[in-house]
Amino acid sequence: MNLAHRVHVLLPCLVGTVLLGACQQAPSDSAPATAPTQSEATVAAPATPEVPQTRFIRAEPASLPDCSPAVVTLTWDTSSLAPPPMSVRVHILARNSERLFAAGGAQGRAETGRWALPGSTFSLHNGETGEKLESVVIGGPSCRR
Repeated sequence: MNLAHRVHVLLPCLVGTVLLGACQQAPSDSAPATAPTQSEATVAAPATPEVPQTRFIRAEPASLPDCSPAVVTLTWDTSSLAPPPMSVRVHILARNSERLFAAGGAQGRAETGRWALPGSTFSLHNGETGEKLESVVIGGPSCRR
């Protein structure tokens, strides 16, 4: 291979390398030299919407980290109502209608199977009058159903 042919092949490669090097961002003093710490990574993660506090019915966990089905424990306590209901019903919103999930006294507890997802909505009703007392929604990311 003669010198003219080598220059003809190598010159475009050399020019491309110089131009790409010029496109790189110059290092700044504020750029971290190492990977972010766990607390820094946490700040950058998308926030999960905060779950509103309820008076009579609670879910544990109140929020789920992802869209995997999970077991959720619901507890209720309506004994602070005057007069407290003798019985209550817990309904789940399913396919745009409420279906009975659990029933019990003024205080109680019920556990779902491994099917609860973020967005699952449970409502607490007075068992005698049917009055809706409160609802709780499982927090977490938006999941397709």
